Amino acid sequence: MFIDEVETVLEQGEIIEIYPKDEPFPSRLILGWPQKRPLHVVAADDNDAYITQVITVYQPNPLQCEGDYKMLFFTQFLNRLAFVKFILQNRYF
Repeated sequence: MFIDEVETVLEQGEIIEIYPKDEPFPSRLILGWPQKRPLHVVAADDNDAYITQVITVYQPNPLQCEGDYKMLFFTQFLNRLAFVKFILQNRYF
């Protein structure tokens, strides 16, 4: 991975998840396709300093993602778990 690929993802990529509780700045997961391959970039903005901090960059594993690389299987698991917890708490069965 090269810096120009990361810059392309930051400028042209699609935000696929937002982490508003991250500290010290809220961050986001961005999907881009530089060189026709998927690339995930997690970045946070320090708006006071006008800086985007790149936290991590990786090529997603197709065995851990949906076909469009937008949702990780673990995220799906957590979403389903939250739904089951909601059902149980509200006794919708």
